[in-house]
Amino acid sequence: MVRLLASVLLCIVAAQAACTKDKPSGAPLFGGDAGPAAAVPVEVVVLQTGLLENTLRFSTNLEAEVEVQALARAPGQVVRLMVEEGDQVKQGQLLVKLEDAEQRSTLRRTQAELAHAARTSKRQEALLSHGVVSDDARENAAFELSRLKIANAEAKRLLSYTSIRAAVDGTVTLRQVKRGDFVNPNQHLFTVTDFKSLVAKVYVPENDMASVKKGQVVRLVSPSDPALARDAVVERVAPIVDPRSGTAKVTIAIPDTSNLRPGAFLSVELVTSRAADAVLLPRKALVYDNERSFAFKVEDGLAARVPVRPTLSGPDFVQAPGFAAGDSVVVAGQVGLKAGAKVSPKILDSNSRKAEQAPSEMPIPDAPAAAK
Repeated sequence: MVRLLASVLLCIVAAQAACTKDKPSGAPLFGGDAGPAAAVPVEVVVLQTGLLENTLRFSTNLEAEVEVQALARAPGQVVRLMVEEGDQVKQGQLLVKLEDAEQRSTLRRTQAELAHAARTSKRQEALLSHGVVSDDARENAAFELSRLKIANAEAKRLLSYTSIRAAVDGTVTLRQVKRGDFVNPNQHLFTVTDFKSLVAKVYVPENDMASVKKGQVVRLVSPSDPALARDAVVERVAPIVDPRSGTAKVTIAIPDTSNLRPGAFLSVELVTSRAADAVLLPRKALVYDNERSFAFKVEDGLAARVPVRPTLSGPDFVQAPGFAAGDSVVVAGQVGLKAGAKVSPKILDSNSRKAEQAPSEMPIPDAPAAAK
């Protein structure tokens, strides 16, 4: 059996050797043509320059820095409501009126007593100048006059507590009382909010704090209404980091608060750096290999693999060393493409919507501190 298998193998080798005698060098052993490798079809864009920004992105709800609660300062029954939610009010404007009959009666009594004491004191002064009364009588009259002045001032104060007024200019954003209610001291009745004092507060991770400075440009975007988008500016940066969250509070001032409301949900884009003439490398051109990223340039019909180490990163584009305006970069067909492979490029319009596809969800690693 072994001899038989050996004989068969020798016959096969001999037949193969005979077939190769008539074939040119480099031809395939078992037929087929050994033509040149086919070019890989790819789509490319020609890189251009433009504005590119590094941004930190957050979400927050707007807050009013000037928001005052109107509290009851004395017990009493509500007899009049002067404003309603949504009304514009000025500082000192009457919001609600409480029953004040008792306070007015007290004030009239003290005013009458005060007038009588003033006349008595004046008479005692005149009598003392003629030696008719003693100094003690004059001093007692003066003391009674002072006491009634204090009582009259107290009566005026208690009467003023029956009128609850706005402490600031603003909009009535909350009413928590109705006519006929009996209120107690320190009970919350109204809230008045100054919409011009709206700010956005975000909490920036400690690692990003070095890139945040007062005066930096901020963009605010409303997911529910694009018309509410506007520019803002960093007004304050907290000097401390919260040890529990590892973040620091950044307060953003909004110069134009028209049509914005307290509590509105907004997306915040804090611009940390920008370049007006950055080379715009589309994110969709990137190919990822573990924690590294690279892109393919087309040079002389061949694919050249270039590492990508971004120095600026936007939502659709990045800027990285090794790329220049005018370079042709593969944006479709690069997956599985090998360095040095022959390609058949189709050039796309870099200004078309096709060239503005959404960025990849995979994060791009930051550029190293010092390129070597």
